[in-house]
Amino acid sequence: MQRSTDRIYTTHVGSLARPAALLDLMKASAAGQSAGDTALAAAHRAAVADVVARQRAAGIDVINDGEQSKTGFFAYMGQRLSGYEPRSGRDTMDKFQPEIDEFPEYHEQYFKRAMTGGMAVPAASLACTGPVSYVGREQLARDLAALREAAGDTDPDRVFVCAVAPSGVGGNEYYQSESDYLDAVADALHEEYQAIIDAGFTLQIDDPFLTEEFSYGTGSPAEKLEIAGRYADAINRSLRGIARDRVRLHTCYGINEGPRLHDAPLADLIDTLFTINAGAFSFEAANPRHEHS
Repeated sequence: MQRSTDRIYTTHVGSLARPAALLDLMKASAAGQSAGDTALAAAHRAAVADVVARQRAAGIDVINDGEQSKTGFFAYMGQRLSGYEPRSGRDTMDKFQPEIDEFPEYHEQYFKRAMTGGMAVPAASLACTGPVSYVGREQLARDLAALREAAGDTDPDRVFVCAVAPSGVGGNEYYQSESDYLDAVADALHEEYQAIIDAGFTLQIDDPFLTEEFSYGTGSPAEKLEIAGRYADAINRSLRGIARDRVRLHTCYGINEGPRLHDAPLADLIDTLFTINAGAFSFEAANPRHEHS
């Protein structure tokens, strides 16, 4: 696409608020009380059409479906990959504990109304207990069709679709090594990534876990680099055959609204980020760290 150079193009990180009617149907479906697939599908299509229209009205140039069909960042891959079981004993916020310890009263009330407390479906960590394979073709096809209907003939680099990175799917209890596990997840996720590209959209891979390793990992700097390097290698494996200019990589320090004292400097991770075969990078951050007494 030939872009003009007289303006800065705008986009966002991916997830946008779901309407109450859609959330109610998603919660009912998760509880086994669904009004039916037809009602949920219709509500999803309407939500995508509305969120696309709102983005355009706001002047957003590079739009998406707001992830309207996904019950949560952690949860949706449990519906699209086989080989996993929920592990309720694991807290998805465990690595964030240093920040919680700094301001416990704030986080106690915050998590009741936001983050894990505000999810349509309660978050549960996933454990890989068998061979990983992709089983989400029908759901993915519905998502892509709804976005295509709402976006029309918009150019591929003006519409993006989010997908979680291999490092964000769950913990390994089946494969002999972490590298073998990440390879298997990458191979399974390649099917979703390729389908997004084949549908005529730009792929956004979401990998906050890469940045999280530098901020909250307990190993030495060299060990953190080694783990982050495995994450980057897994992404590149999942992108085999996909053109770099059709991919954007998003990472961040997390989406919670609150004080942050333990975020790693961007300099710690930038070299690792740039080993990933993406044509664009989206990084969510805020003010520099300040010491407190």
